[in-house]
Amino acid sequence: MLESKPRHFHLVGTTPMASTLVGIPRLMHHTFPPYGSCIYCGRTDDLRTEHIVPYGLEGNLKLPRSTCGECADRTSRIERAVLRGDFRVVRVYRGLQSRRKHAGAPELYALNITRDGQEQQVEVLLDEYPVVLHFPIYPPPRILTTSEKRPGVDIRGVDTISFGPNPLEVMKKLGAQSIGATLSQRPAEFARMIAKIAYAMAAATGTLKLLAESSELPAMILGEDDAIGHFVGTIEEPNASHPEIHRVLLIEDRGRGLLIGDVQIFSDSHTPRYGVVIGKLA
Repeated sequence: MLESKPRHFHLVGTTPMASTLVGIPRLMHHTFPPYGSCIYCGRTDDLRTEHIVPYGLEGNLKLPRSTCGECADRTSRIERAVLRGDFRVVRVYRGLQSRRKHAGAPELYALNITRDGQEQQVEVLLDEYPVVLHFPIYPPPRILTTSEKRPGVDIRGVDTISFGPNPLEVMKKLGAQSIGATLSQRPAEFARMIAKIAYAMAAATGTLKLLAESSELPAMILGEDDAIGHFVGTIEEPNASHPEIHRVLLIEDRGRGLLIGDVQIFSDSHTPRYGVVIGKLA
C-alpha cells in the first residue's frame, strides 16, 4: 500500500543559488511576537492567534494577533474539511490533540475488501484497521511554467502512506485479495492548507519583508481566487523521514527570484513534500 509516484519539480539541487532561510527542526510549542494586523486582509481589529500548523495536527507554533475573526473562520473551514475528512482516522490513530478529544470517533471502521472474488465491506477495530493516507501528487506550480492562471489544481497521482497495521498482513488475516482505497476528495483544500502553513510561517519569521510586492497567496488561501495550482506543487525529491512530526522550511531561491515554502506533513512517515511559491523576491 506504500506507493511512490514520480515528483514533478526540483526545489533544492537544481537551483545553486537557493538557500534555506528558516528551518525549525521540531514544531514544538513556541509563540512568536504579535503580528499586529491580519496577515490575510490587513485588518487591525478583532485579531486572533494563528496556529501556523493546524492545531489538530499537533500544531503549537502560535502567531498572536495575526488573523481577524472573519479570516480565522475561513481558514478554519479549510482545515476542518481536511482534518475531519481524509486525515481524521490518522489523527485518532496517532492520538493527536483535538479540542473535542475526538468525540464521536467510531469504534469500528468500515473497510472495502475483495474476498473470494466478491467485493465486500467489513468492520474492524482501529488497531486492526490499515490506516492509510493518500497524499496528492501535484504538477509543478503553474507560475514556474506559465503566466496564465486557471482555476483549480491538477493531480498526477497519489502517494499512499501507511500509518497503522501492515495492509498486507490485514489482507492475509481477512483472507482478502485486495483492500479498496478511497482517494482524496479535497485536493484543492489540502493545497490551500499547505499554502496557509507556508505563508503563516513566512509572516511569523518576518520573511515576507523579502518580497518585492504583496503576495497573491492570501486570496488563494481564503478562496477569493481559486487558482491555487498556480502556487502549490509537489517537490521532486525522494520521500524522506525526519524525527519531527511536521517540517516547514523557507527557501530564498535567487535562481528563480522566488521565496518558496517547503512543507512536509507527517514528515516522520516518509511523506511527500510540497513547494509553495510565496512571492517574488525583491
